Amino acid sequence: MSSFTRVLLLSAAAVLVFDAVAAGAARATGFPYASAAVGSYLIYAAAGFFGARAGGGVRMGALAGMAAGLVDATAGWVLAAAIGGPALAAYTPDGVGEIVITIIIVALLGGIMGTIGALLAKLTGHRPVSGAVRGR
Repeated sequence: MSSFTRVLLLSAAAVLVFDAVAAGAARATGFPYASAAVGSYLIYAAAGFFGARAGGGVRMGALAGMAAGLVDATAGWVLAAAIGGPALAAYTPDGVGEIVITIIIVALLGGIMGTIGALLAKLTGHRPVSGAVRGR
């Protein structure tokens, strides 16, 4: 398994764990689930940072962030809705059109945050790890 694939899998796992914890907390305490979005953005940026290191550049970091956003907007949302129940009802898009638009927006936001993370990796001088697949 390549380093980049590991980054993708770990980012997906991080998003799902975070969504589950945030949904459980929203259900238990009643805090607004949307407030947890900051944590998701940080995961997308971290995916970009490590994706750039493992994949060889900013483009691969952006892809890693976008993939994390896609997982968040699909499987993460289903998981959070199952755990959060009524606490998440206000955040549920209505109809297939809204769901598709939400998925696209969250994936693009993941790509933006992933790009920021990848640029941070580049600015801090982190080089791709040895044996990484280059994204050219």
